[in-house]
Amino acid sequence: MGSQQASSIDAYVGGRIRERRVSLGLSARELAKIIGLTTPAVLKYETGGNRISVRRLYEIAQTLNSPVEYFFEGLDTGPPPAPTHERRLLELMRYFHEVEEKHQAVIVDIVRLLRR
Repeated sequence: MGSQQASSIDAYVGGRIRERRVSLGLSARELAKIIGLTTPAVLKYETGGNRISVRRLYEIAQTLNSPVEYFFEGLDTGPPPAPTHERRLLELMRYFHEVEEKHQAVIVDIVRLLRR
């Protein structure tokens, strides 16, 4: 495996870590404290700037209550969404369950209409 491919995999896995962390409402600082790292180290993992050891990935998965496989899901289907789009999507996901069920259906209908 070439270093370019390895680095794109590192970035993908890091992006999935960030996605899961944000969806749980954790800051990078909070995750860093829980796993005993600095905030910059966590951010480097999330951007693919630093490689994640198997042990550390397992520890992160445990902390984020996810199976390790979660961080590789979709790897073969292309790059993760762009950060701005991803952040909005994660924010929507985080708050959606707090909306009354009858309003959730309306939100889905609005999004369906807006995509045309």
